[in-house]
Amino acid sequence: MVVGPKHYDLMIPGPIAVNGQVLTEMASPIVAHYGPEWAALYNDTVSLAKRVFRTSGELFIMPGSGHFGVEAGLASLVAPGDEAIIVDNGHFGHRAVELGQSHGVQVRSVTAEWGDTVTPGQVEQAIAAYPNARVVAMVQSETSTGLANPVREVAQMCREHGLIFMVDGVSSVGGMDTRVDEWGIDVCVAASQKCLEAPPGLVLVSVGDRAFDHMRSRKRPIMGWAMNLLKWKEHADAGRNTQPYYVTMAVNNVLALRKALKLVLDEGLDARFRRHRDVGQAFRDGLRKAGLEPIGRDDQASGTVGVFWVPEGYVDRDVIAYLRGVFGIQVAGGLGKWAGRVVRVGHMGTGAHVSRIVPVLYALDQWLKSTGQTPDK
Repeated sequence: MVVGPKHYDLMIPGPIAVNGQVLTEMASPIVAHYGPEWAALYNDTVSLAKRVFRTSGELFIMPGSGHFGVEAGLASLVAPGDEAIIVDNGHFGHRAVELGQSHGVQVRSVTAEWGDTVTPGQVEQAIAAYPNARVVAMVQSETSTGLANPVREVAQMCREHGLIFMVDGVSSVGGMDTRVDEWGIDVCVAASQKCLEAPPGLVLVSVGDRAFDHMRSRKRPIMGWAMNLLKWKEHADAGRNTQPYYVTMAVNNVLALRKALKLVLDEGLDARFRRHRDVGQAFRDGLRKAGLEPIGRDDQASGTVGVFWVPEGYVDRDVIAYLRGVFGIQVAGGLGKWAGRVVRVGHMGTGAHVSRIVPVLYALDQWLKSTGQTPDK
């Protein structure tokens, strides 16, 4: 007898639990990924996504994960041998460094200790130190630490210096204030399975005119097709009303994303960002009350992911196994050099509600009591 996976209350940093209306769209009959009717629906989904990104520029919906979009952005913006400034203060910032290096990019890292955020001044110093670098890349919400980098200030700095600015907004777009056009973000990447409240499988990449001009001016053309954003632009322009891409699109994922984006916009972006911020702060407050230590300062917190230190003598698996086994709640462990040392809790999208976060705090309190680390109240 084949037994399927047990269902837990997903409180990991993605994928998240999604609304039943969104799941219903995933069960729709398969349709062709081309033709006027489908193209109109796809283009409507793109228009909805642009409202969330707050951009009037180009936006591509691509099959794949957030990594795919980040790599597509870096590979399209920076040629092998060119310099790029990349902020490295967490697992996914470092992953961007590795992705750039894998494409032959000379990466100039701006670093901060894990558990801290970089300052605009650090980025400005790097810009002065590496005048040949034309691209700056940064993660907005670093899910390995639960902290948010100063995207708005760095975007303004890049604009003043005439540099292209790319943002990994995979765990922030839809849950944190991100204003692509107003702030001057040239490339912004998001993924369907986090704050956009849709199933995993799609990556969204917004690209501004300055970024396209930069790509066209490269001395060496972009290699390949799958991650070539100029190819995506070429086919979007040529097939806007029939097939705005050259791949087989994940049609049911697009249908689900379209419904999820409508729910996001119905809530209102400002109200939504406030909800995430308030729930994130409530979680940090609850951790301290239970006797656990959240990472970083409150004013650095992303609002979409909460990360705390595992008490001495224990590892992340101890907490994860207890919450899964006793309460049916699934949280995540540490990444990279923090593997085993921290626990990560996603409170994004459908998880960014007090009714979802209170059971996590209660379960953590019970785990502490079970280990004798806190007295019964």
